[in-house]
Order: sequence, then C-alpha cells, then structure tokens
Amino acid sequence: CTDESRIHNESCLPSATDWEVITHNSEWPARAFHTSVYEPSSSSNQFLHRIYLMGGKNATRDFSDVWTWNLANDAKWQCDFCSDDAGIEEKHLAPTSDQKVAKRSATDAYLCIDSPLSWMKKFGLPSLDKDTKFLNYTPRSTTLLLNDTDIATAADVGVTTIKELASADLYRILKLRGFDYPGIIAREIRNVCYLRAISLAFVKKCSIKELQDSFFHQFFFREAGHSANDETSAISCGRGGNSNPCDAGDWDGCTPIPGLAEVDVHGLGNVAVPQIKHNVSSVVEELFCRQIPRSRCYSASAFLDNRVVTVGGKSSNSTTLYRDVWTRDETFPRAFISLKPKSRTSQSKFVFDSSEAGAYFEYKIIKGNDDIIPWSVTTKSMGVDVSWIGRGWYTLFVRSVDPSGNRDVLFSNEVNVFSWYYVPPIPWGVLSGCALATLALVVGGYFEYRRRKRRAVMERFALRRMRRKFKLKSNGAELTYQSSLPRDVQNIDKVVGGHSTPHESRRSSSLRNYIGYDESQRKHESHLISKVDHRSNDNYRSGNVRRRRKQIVPVEVEAKRRRNRNTDRNRSTIQMNHDE
Repeated sequence: CTDESRIHNESCLPSATDWEVITHNSEWPARAFHTSVYEPSSSSNQFLHRIYLMGGKNATRDFSDVWTWNLANDAKWQCDFCSDDAGIEEKHLAPTSDQKVAKRSATDAYLCIDSPLSWMKKFGLPSLDKDTKFLNYTPRSTTLLLNDTDIATAADVGVTTIKELASADLYRILKLRGFDYPGIIAREIRNVCYLRAISLAFVKKCSIKELQDSFFHQFFFREAGHSANDETSAISCGRGGNSNPCDAGDWDGCTPIPGLAEVDVHGLGNVAVPQIKHNVSSVVEELFCRQIPRSRCYSASAFLDNRVVTVGGKSSNSTTLYRDVWTRDETFPRAFISLKPKSRTSQSKFVFDSSEAGAYFEYKIIKGNDDIIPWSVTTKSMGVDVSWIGRGWYTLFVRSVDPSGNRDVLFSNEVNVFSWYYVPPIPWGVLSGCALATLALVVGGYFEYRRRKRRAVMERFALRRMRRKFKLKSNGAELTYQSSLPRDVQNIDKVVGGHSTPHESRRSSSLRNYIGYDESQRKHESHLISKVDHRSNDNYRSGNVRRRRKQIVPVEVEAKRRRNRNTDRNRSTIQMNHDE
C-alpha cells in the first residue's frame, strides 16, 4: 500500500487477512501483564530478529522467566535457565549439536536456591587423553546426582527444591535415609547426606546477605565457590543413660557424632550415625549463582545499546513495588593465555586476557587426575606465578568471568588450556649459602688447627720448664745436704798451701757434677757449632745452611746464658757455705 497523498486511504488500514496465527500453544505458560521487547537484526546477534517476553502473572503465581523467539515460523520459544533449553542459540556459538550441548550444560550450572532438585548436577573439566589433549572447544562433563526415583522419593516427604533439602528437619532426613516410624517402610535415597551437604554449601554461597568486609573480596570469595566449613557443635542427646532422645532441632540426621555409632531418636529408636563428613567444595565451585529479577508484573522494558533493559514492576499481591534495573547479558566471555612458559624450563609466569572488558579470571592447576589447587581468582594485571610447584607435567585451565557472572563454557588446547613440563630453577641462593658455610667451616677449622698447635707447643714448653724446675729443686736439696754436714767434715777439703788435696780434687769433681749443666751436653753443642761453622765456610751462599745456622745458633746462645746463670747461682751458694 503506497499512498503519497494526504487523503485517507481505506486500503492502507489493516484487515483480517493481514494477521497470521503462528501457534496457539507457545512453549511459555499462559500469562498476562508481562513485558515484551523487540531486538532488531545486527552483526552482534547474527542478523536475527528476536522478541523477548519477561515476567507477568496468571491466576496462581508470578513469573520471572525470560523467553526469546527469532520470528521464524518453525522456530520455538527458548527459555533462559530452563531444563529444556537444548536449542537455545548463543551469539558467539555456531549452530552445531556439540555447541548446543555445551550451551545446555553451561546454563544448567546456573542455579538459585529455589531451583528444583532435578537440576542438581555434578560438573567437571573435560577429560584429557594420553597426550594431555582433547578436541578443541570441548564442553565440561556432566553427571546426574539424582534419578527420577530419587526425585519422586524426595517429593513424597515435601522436598522439591535445593532450599527445602538444606532446611529439612531431622525426621525428613531420616525418612530419606530409610528410617521411619515402626511399621512404616521408607524408601531410601542412598546419597541423601551428600546431596544435603551440597545443598547447604550452595545455599550459603548464593544467599544474599550484608557484606561485612569489602565488596571486592567478598564477591571474589563467593564467586570462586570457596566456603568455610562450620564446626559442628557438640551433641549431647541420644547418648543413652540420663540423656534425652534426639528430637527435631537437636541433630540434622547427617552430621557425624564423634564417638557414637548409633543415636537414640525420639519415636524411631536407635539410628545409625554417618561416619563420613563429605567434602563438597569441588562440586559447589562448579555451580554458579543465578542472577535474575524477582517474579513481577507490570514492568517496563526496552532494547538499549544491544541489551535488554527491565525497570521496576510490582508483585502479584500489589504490596511490593520494585525500583531496580536489570540488563540481560547472554554472551559468554572467552579467556586466552597471552603469556605462558616454555616446557622443560624454569619459566613460571602466566598472563591471561579476555574477549570482554572488565572480566577477571579463575584458574586451576591439575597434575594427572589430582587438583593441585582449586579454582583461584586473578586479574589480567596480576597474572599467575607457579614457581612453587615441583618438577613434573601439569595442566592449567583458565576461564573468564565477566561483570554479569557469565563464565567460559568451552575449553581448547593452547587457548585456555595449557600442558607443560616444569623444571624448578637452580637454587642459587641455597648453593651460595652452602658454599659460604663450607668456606666458613674450612677457615674456622684452619684457625682451630693453628690454635691447637700453638697450645700444644706451649704445653711442651711448660713441661720442659717444669722439668728444669724439678731438676734445680733436686740440686738445691743436695746443696742443703752438704751444708748440713759437720764443720770438721766440711774442713777436710780445704785448700792447704795453695795446693789441692785428694779430698779437694774429689770435692771439685763433685761440684762439677753438681752444677746444673752437663759437660757432655756442652761438648755436643760445641761440636754442632763447629760443624755448622765448617759447613758455612764451605757453602756460605747456601740458603739451607743459613737457615739451619739461624735455627741452631740461638739455641747455643740460650744454652750459654742458662749455663752461666746456673754457674753463678751455684758459686754464690758454695761461697756462702765456705763462709759459714
């Protein structure tokens, strides 16, 4: 219809033939008071025309789901975070079957505390082959935690969501463990305590509460999936004797009680106590908190800056009005390893980059099938230094997390997965310390050897001095004996007329023997001196002879001095005796 005139043309008005019914039963539940937004085609959405439907209510409940349709006759409405969203398309993924499965596993990992138990799954990293490689852009592995029978058993006791399992009382947990009142047969969920531990950790991770510390650290701590395990308080009930049976609120039915294999429960009797405390940190860190608006109707929405924006609304009972603003981000970021070490070297620095601005990174290092560290948080500027690991083969996984909380869904070799052989660097500091310590020991040993050698020389010198003192003391005793003789005996040996008598000769010889220097030793030293002098005359220029002369002559001089002192001392003693 082309009408360029200003006259009203009836043929340009819509008629019954202008509308076409595409479907009478869309995939989303019937509702009213919802909001819808049109997204025009562009390069960012692969040139698709799409319509968004959000919120609304029916006669029984409000809705918070989001549905999209690409305006094709054979296309189906796709739901965000729904269990049957196998066909949902992503902007950055090609429409292949493997990538659709990857998208399904990625959205299934985003849960809220009110999600059904059937959505609880265990996600893991892709398995590596013998060459530590796998197909490019491989999705994570998925394992179901409950089957249809377990889900029906939990629904029979009124447990249908994650929050309800985490807050279940003692009797519900024991009934799911197979314990019921006498005469009633209870169906058992074999891993109910394991599931309850996951539910408790996930509720604690995703519950909104006031932050006591800085938002940055609390956000990273929560998003990385780390949660502290609370210490179990002592349980005093059900121990027999004077203790009362356990009732609802006294025990949760799964927590191990130290020292007890059974506990008495009111109305049920003795119940087996689990002996294992499950560690579910590796499971919870792969489950992510879903961030969606609350159930509402009458909200306003628009498409701005390639994003859907939702503003305000009210609850179904019209008592709560909302003034929050939400944007929808369906693009999963991609992480890249921009700097990595070479294999079989001591390089240990990693630097990461992301396809979206403002994203941070989570990385994990595994060795074989064991996790060296859990998912840890870093930024582009910080990077990662792994110099603390030992020698061996390692594999590093890294994923990017954008401000909306979206994470990498695919892993690829040399892109966000890297395997290498690490060789620790040579510890030059340790080697230098050992070398200095060895040098110090050698120098200390040398000085200790010299000190002990000087000490030995001084000990020998002191010993010789003591021997000389003992010898002089013995000679003094002999003189004291001679002086103690009678005078008539002492006068026998006097000199008569200037000639010596036989007694005088004997006395003079005895005096010579009494003197502290031996005549034979004197002759021997004189012989050595004459021998050295004779050699020095023949070989005057010989350095060896000069050194020997320098060694012997001082000894002779010292001997002469010692002999003269002894002779003078003995003569003075004899003169005193003669005077008496």
